[in-house]
Amino acid sequence: MNKKSYYFHFRVDDDEKELIYENMKLLGYNNLSCYLRRATKHPMIININLSELQESINKLSEAYINNKKIGINLNQIAKKINTHIKQKNEITDETLFVLTNEIKEINDDYKRNYETIKTTYLEAERELNLLEEKARKIARSF
Repeated sequence: MNKKSYYFHFRVDDDEKELIYENMKLLGYNNLSCYLRRATKHPMIININLSELQESINKLSEAYINNKKIGINLNQIAKKINTHIKQKNEITDETLFVLTNEIKEINDDYKRNYETIKTTYLEAERELNLLEEKARKIARSF
């Protein structure tokens, strides 16, 4: 025999209906009865998908590693210059040209890395704002 012997029937307006079904889908329910029973037992159920945010975090980590590599390259250039100065060797035009090109490449890498960081940060911020809005909608429905 079915233990669920009570039947509820109630009215909602269009906005409430839309919010109920939206939250139901957000939480992965296809059955309204199951969703409402679960919402009754656990009134603050929030399901957040962080995969896109994790992707942004991975990009930022990669950019951080790239920045460390840029710093290492700059240190190597500084070491080359200091070695020449300490040994009282003149820095030839050829050496200066090579070092200048290396600095330009590093600067270009840094600019690309900066743009990646900036774009990724803005994407992550947008994702967080969307997640906050979803959480607010869910909280309002309870």
